[in-house]
Amino acid sequence: TVYGAWWNKVTNGSVDYTYSAWCAMFACWCADQAGAGLYEAFNKSSARVIELFNYVKNNGFCDTTFQTEPRQGDFIFFKNGNATLTLPHVAVIVGYNRDTREITYVSGNQWLNNSCRSAVTLGTCKWEAGAKPKGEKLYVYGYGRPAYSNSEVLSMPTNLVPLITSDKTVYNVGENVVLQRNN
Repeated sequence: TVYGAWWNKVTNGSVDYTYSAWCAMFACWCADQAGAGLYEAFNKSSARVIELFNYVKNNGFCDTTFQTEPRQGDFIFFKNGNATLTLPHVAVIVGYNRDTREITYVSGNQWLNNSCRSAVTLGTCKWEAGAKPKGEKLYVYGYGRPAYSNSEVLSMPTNLVPLITSDKTVYNVGENVVLQRNN
């Protein structure tokens, strides 16, 4: 993927991540595009979700108790069932509605229409313990806020729901959206 190739370039590692699972690399790429790069939002070992979670927990802020409100730019971590030590997926929060306690997130390396093709998708779920996004087998574990130094990221409003449009076609939140380079 382009995110694996980006990861190779940023980390200068000896391992080729071009064909690796890329949800954590996608989240890191999003943070990097927002101005929080290497050693601010992630480090060189965070190509795996659990390593990204541990890095953010140790260098930023994490909440797995659902006592604080997430913000745009935070990473949302998902778990499989009751397994608390396995975090197989991460996404980036792009909106939070304080009134409904609903999160909107963008996610990389998601199944597309139950096929083997993976894509960048937009999803929603409640901000509560054990919340399960529509059509997913994963559960919300919590979120992490990288140590962003860019104050604009932290000052975004919390009652925002993004609207993605292309060619005057509006995609509803929760639909699979395929993003292509240069489009």
